[in-house]
Amino acid sequence: MMLKAHSLWVNSSGSRFLNEGLAGDFTIVNNALLNYGNQAFVIMDDTKRKDMMFGSGSDTNYFTMYDRGQKVVNFDKVIKDGQKRGYAFKADSIEELAKKMGVDEAALIATVKRYNQLASEGVDKDFAKDPQFLKPLLTPPFYAMKGDSTICDMGGGLKINQKSQVIGANGQPIKGLYAAGATAGGMYGDNYPYIDPGFASASAIATGRFAVQDMANTFLSKEIK
Repeated sequence: MMLKAHSLWVNSSGSRFLNEGLAGDFTIVNNALLNYGNQAFVIMDDTKRKDMMFGSGSDTNYFTMYDRGQKVVNFDKVIKDGQKRGYAFKADSIEELAKKMGVDEAALIATVKRYNQLASEGVDKDFAKDPQFLKPLLTPPFYAMKGDSTICDMGGGLKINQKSQVIGANGQPIKGLYAAGATAGGMYGDNYPYIDPGFASASAIATGRFAVQDMANTFLSKEIK
């Protein structure tokens, strides 16, 4: 629910730090978060809450549990659960929200004021967010969710060929040595695709199968289809 373009993202100092329309790009977000203790907050107002639950639904396609246009019917439950666990906050004013978030009150007020100004003008002069996602935060209660940067999957690993054989420094496969899943590199390129869930699992299943097929054929003279 955090990876939505309509939201306002602020760092632990209460300042906006990126184009929220890029929130699903892990490379951009994580590199940005490195400057702010690997932590950020996503803020939205009750107008957006109602729109997500009963109106246009999700505005982005970063994860298929919330496809674009799908109603986010569990919004209230997520917030309540998050309040109990300390990562979600709800308040009737930005001042109160800042206190609950633990960020500088004056900084957050200034950030929201600037964001609302940009929204009213229809042009994001600060971070160039797509105008269709540039909506003001005006209607209480206001909501915030805290997120931390963490490891989801490794994008590096050993270079392999189509049989999952590990490639040596000479560019040739090393006999009897295989790598699959996250231990193999080259699957994701420069970014982890957050469009479809199960991507890492599918990669592990496929490359693992390729390895077993080649092992059986090479060392047991058996064919596994």
